Amino acid sequence: MKYEVVFARRHGVYLTSCTCKAGEHGMWCKHRTQLLEQVSHRGLEELLELLELRDEIDRQKQQIVAKLQERRAECNEAIQEYCTTPGSI
Repeated sequence: MKYEVVFARRHGVYLTSCTCKAGEHGMWCKHRTQLLEQVSHRGLEELLELLELRDEIDRQKQQIVAKLQERRAECNEAIQEYCTTPGSI
């Protein structure tokens, strides 16, 4: 059976989780241990850097989406105003 093992760092704290029964009950499991054993110290640092980069990209993506939604609302408002102005069409 395959389980999902997640390893992340949030606010300087390392977090791991696993979807196995032990992991779902908050216990340490062999799947997390195996993940950590497979990653060398240098590999772990690179993994953490990639996770931080992913988090930063996600934050930037959310900001971009918010700006695009705001701009879309402005455009829709301008179109509505133009279409309801007498003599504009």
